[in-house]
Amino acid sequence: MSQRTQAEAIIRSHVLWAMGGGLIPIPLVDFAAVAVATFVRLVAAGA
Repeated sequence: MSQRTQAEAIIRSHVLWAMGGGLIPIPLVDFAAVAVATFVRLVAAGA
């Protein structure tokens, strides 16, 4: 898999997580959901 393909897959995944978090109507909870999801995925990617 090329670097470009890997980068596009990572971006697509993060965009989908952010869109899912955007469905939550309360701004602070929305922000927390996106932040936690991003943190968990970054930690999992580094492990």
